[in-house]
Amino acid sequence: SHDILGESSRNEEQASKYYEEYLKAIENIKNYNIQNGSDSDIRNNISLSIKCSAIDPRFELIHSEQLKQRAIQ
Repeated sequence: SHDILGESSRNEEQASKYYEEYLKAIENIKNYNIQNGSDSDIRNNISLSIKCSAIDPRFELIHSEQLKQRAIQ
Protein backbone atom coordinates (compact mmCIF):
# COMPACT_ATOMS: atom_id res chain seq x y z
CA SER A 1 0.00 0.00 0.00
CA HIS A 2 1.24 3.48 -0.79
CA ASP A 3 0.15 6.60 1.09
CA ILE A 4 1.03 9.82 -0.73
CA LEU A 5 -1.07 12.53 0.85
CA GLY A 6 -1.94 14.21 4.09
CA GLU A 7 -5.18 13.81 5.94
CA SER A 8 -7.37 16.31 4.11
CA SER A 9 -7.53 19.26 1.75
CA ARG A 10 -8.54 22.66 3.09
CA ASN A 11 -9.70 24.20 -0.19
CA GLU A 12 -10.50 23.43 -3.82
CA GLU A 13 -6.96 24.28 -4.95
CA GLN A 14 -5.45 21.68 -2.61
CA ALA A 15 -8.14 19.16 -3.56
CA SER A 16 -7.36 19.59 -7.26
CA LYS A 17 -3.64 19.20 -6.63
CA TYR A 18 -4.19 16.02 -4.60
CA TYR A 19 -6.59 14.68 -7.23
CA GLU A 20 -3.92 15.14 -9.91
CA GLU A 21 -1.32 13.46 -7.67
CA TYR A 22 -3.62 10.47 -7.25
CA LEU A 23 -4.11 10.24 -11.02
CA LYS A 24 -0.32 10.25 -11.51
CA ALA A 25 0.12 7.58 -8.86
CA ILE A 26 -2.56 5.39 -10.42
CA GLU A 27 -0.90 5.72 -13.82
CA ASN A 28 2.51 4.85 -12.34
CA ILE A 29 1.10 1.78 -10.59
CA LYS A 30 -0.62 0.67 -13.79
CA ASN A 31 2.61 1.06 -15.77
CA TYR A 32 4.63 -0.79 -13.13
CA ASN A 33 2.18 -3.69 -13.17
CA ILE A 34 2.25 -3.82 -16.97
CA GLN A 35 6.06 -3.90 -17.02
CA ASN A 36 6.47 -6.34 -14.14
CA GLY A 37 3.35 -8.43 -14.47
CA SER A 38 0.65 -8.45 -11.87
CA ASP A 39 0.10 -11.28 -9.43
CA SER A 40 -3.24 -13.07 -9.23
CA ASP A 41 -2.98 -12.69 -5.45
CA ILE A 42 -3.78 -9.00 -4.93
CA ARG A 43 -1.87 -9.00 -1.64
CA ASN A 44 1.33 -9.18 -3.72
CA ASN A 45 0.49 -6.17 -5.91
CA ILE A 46 1.05 -2.48 -5.30
CA SER A 47 -2.03 -0.73 -3.97
CA LEU A 48 -3.01 2.86 -3.32
CA SER A 49 -5.17 4.15 -0.49
CA ILE A 50 -7.30 7.11 -1.56
CA LYS A 51 -8.41 9.50 1.14
CA CYS A 52 -11.75 11.02 0.22
CA SER A 53 -11.04 14.00 2.46
CA ALA A 54 -7.97 14.77 0.33
CA ILE A 55 -9.83 15.11 -2.96
CA ASP A 56 -12.80 17.07 -1.61
CA PRO A 57 -12.38 19.76 1.05
CA ARG A 58 -16.00 19.43 2.12
CA PHE A 59 -16.20 15.65 2.20
CA GLU A 60 -18.88 14.30 4.46
CA LEU A 61 -20.22 10.76 4.42
CA ILE A 62 -23.65 12.05 3.47
CA HIS A 63 -22.16 13.32 0.18
CA SER A 64 -20.22 10.15 -0.58
CA GLU A 65 -22.24 9.36 -3.73
CA GLN A 66 -21.28 12.73 -5.26
CA LEU A 67 -17.63 12.14 -4.43
CA LYS A 68 -17.84 8.66 -5.94
CA GLN A 69 -19.08 10.16 -9.21
CA ARG A 70 -16.23 12.69 -9.22
CA ALA A 71 -13.67 9.96 -8.59
CA ILE A 72 -14.79 7.76 -11.49
CA GLN A 73 -14.90 10.53 -14.10
